[in-house]
Amino acid sequence: MITYLCGAVAAGLCVGALMLAWAVMQHPHDRVLRYFALVITLLAVQQVLVIDEYSTSAFTRLATNVLGLGAAFGKVCFFRTALWRTGHPQPRLRRELAVVVAVSCVEVVCLLLAPAEVRPAIGQPRNGHLPEAFVFELVTTGYLASVSCRVIWWCWRLLRQLQANRIYRVSLFLVGLASAVSLAAGVLDIGTHLVAFLRPAHAAAVQPFYTFIYVPVAIGFAIFFIGAMLPVAVETLFAIRVAAAQWAEYRAMGHLWSELLAEFPHIRLRRYVGIHRSYYSRGNGIRDGLVLLKQYYDRRVANAALAASQARGEPPAVQSLIVTVALVRAALEAHRLGQTQDDPHPVPTSGSADWATDTAWIVQLGRAFAGSSQAVPPALPTGTPQH
Repeated sequence: MITYLCGAVAAGLCVGALMLAWAVMQHPHDRVLRYFALVITLLAVQQVLVIDEYSTSAFTRLATNVLGLGAAFGKVCFFRTALWRTGHPQPRLRRELAVVVAVSCVEVVCLLLAPAEVRPAIGQPRNGHLPEAFVFELVTTGYLASVSCRVIWWCWRLLRQLQANRIYRVSLFLVGLASAVSLAAGVLDIGTHLVAFLRPAHAAAVQPFYTFIYVPVAIGFAIFFIGAMLPVAVETLFAIRVAAAQWAEYRAMGHLWSELLAEFPHIRLRRYVGIHRSYYSRGNGIRDGLVLLKQYYDRRVANAALAASQARGEPPAVQSLIVTVALVRAALEAHRLGQTQDDPHPVPTSGSADWATDTAWIVQLGRAFAGSSQAVPPALPTGTPQH
């Protein structure tokens, strides 16, 4: 049962690590996100290595312990950076790194000093009578327990700051709960090793506690995984919904974009991987195309389109779009014929200084442009040919 639980947690952590790697690529300067991605990635590798706790080699034992220490260090970096406020001294993380390096060095020395047959199971109470095994477990569990204590306190502090954000509050509560479970398991682990070291004759009696301790450790990992990945999962679902909406709007701008690109091939912008940047890039290209047509907008076309729309009793917002579509269609035809206007109509815009609102207006324009008649509007420009 524990093996299946570890396998499920390992798979989930691997998926989470990939998702966070992508998020870090999108936000490379977000230090809090980078530390969070580091924690999940190290835990993912660790859990892959310890899916079967009883088939580990000496190297795997050392590697999983060092990965666990690295993940604990990442938690410290994450919380201290998240709690940092502008104007206060930067978090001093070098001391914490020095402690982690020192603990890792002690682990390596203890593992090398232990008998070869003991090394794969150096953390079990039956080997706790050996000084090297006792020190190995004491420094490792002691450091992890200290991190758990601090994480519980930091979760409480952040919970008090995030009163309105329910998702993050649930996430922090679960992370704090997982740390409490891990702390309890760590205290029990140190207790059993103290008994095994001080009373070697009782080592066999406390050996069953090893399996009992591993259960809350695995459960704590599962709770931590759920808590830590909850905001990521919610953000991913939101991002998928946004990406789907942007894809639909990206396609809605396609016809207008193609018409403008045919007249002004140089407005083709850089190609991006991912819909978000491609979406705004296409909007920027359409903006450029509309500006490049500034000498071809005919006031007569605008007046005729406005009069026709008013005669149909259409609302002002619809009238504005119809006028803009007519202007753009006529301007595109005038550009093909090389006919400029002596007194051109102003370049149509949304009138908004907000980039997102302006792009939404371009999407509406793209839909109206694609759904309007392909025929050239009346009052085709007859101005001066362009030379």
